[in-house]
Amino acid sequence: YQFSGRALVRPSVSPYSVAWPTDLGRVFVAHANHQGLRYRLDTNDAITAPAVFYGDKRLLVASLDGDLY
Repeated sequence: YQFSGRALVRPSVSPYSVAWPTDLGRVFVAHANHQGLRYRLDTNDAITAPAVFYGDKRLLVASLDGDLY
């Protein structure tokens, strides 16, 4: 996939999705079992920690802007 920013941490994987945050404050989420981007989340600052899947379909992301998404 092409995406904006640099991925600074390893992608997070669930049975349904793969998520990777970037230094531009974006999280990209793709399907785990077939091709295609599911969605993109924009935050207000860089993300320097891996995203965490909560259950099978919920995603938690901490940004340097001080918010948990």
